[in-house]
Amino acid sequence: MVAYRDYELPKDKEAMARVFKQIEEVLKKTNSPELRGGNLRSRIFDHFKNKEAEQLRGRYIRLNMFQESWIPSIKAGAYTRFQLFDLAKDPGQQTDLSTQLPDVFARLKKKLLEINASVMADAPDWK
Repeated sequence: MVAYRDYELPKDKEAMARVFKQIEEVLKKTNSPELRGGNLRSRIFDHFKNKEAEQLRGRYIRLNMFQESWIPSIKAGAYTRFQLFDLAKDPGQQTDLSTQLPDVFARLKKKLLEINASVMADAPDWK
């Protein structure tokens, strides 16, 4: 069962974009091989050999880490676009089985929503 949240986390996207650009500039300036042969966006969570880029990467990651200020958005949010996959036969999640297995889909969707409601209600640190 896969579900997508119907809200965006209120991340500081401008700050993230600035730090990302700084990383890219540092790597270009030093003609880093880490820019070659791959997409920097897909490598941002890998370590960089360049110390300045690595320090900036740490800042970028901290901007992506959970913030208490996100709690109201998370608690008010819901899920949309539910999908069902057989991971044993379809590890790439290419074929949504929700219409082929409506009983399984309904049961798992209900369970997912129950678990989510329980977490939202019981989490001790929620404000």
